[in-house]
Amino acid sequence: MRDTKVSYEEFRKELPERIEEEIKVFTKQLLERLMKEEREIYLEENPHTKGNGYYERNLLTLRGEIDALRIPRTRDEVLDQGFFPLQGKEQQ
Repeated sequence: MRDTKVSYEEFRKELPERIEEEIKVFTKQLLERLMKEEREIYLEENPHTKGNGYYERNLLTLRGEIDALRIPRTRDEVLDQGFFPLQGKEQQ
């Protein structure tokens, strides 16, 4: 339940913004989970390398920007999730 009381009209006014924010949170969690799973599959098929943490990127979607999306890395930096163009050392 809610800790503070809000009128029905206030709730209705805030609802679209809250829905948009929840969609962005869900989308971020889903993308991070799928990219992590993709890395796990890649590592199983490429035992010569290991996971190497994450880096963060912002992603602009039709629903707005998703901040600090955690992108999994591998030590060989070959893994490409396809959401972002490769940059810096990753291009080589």
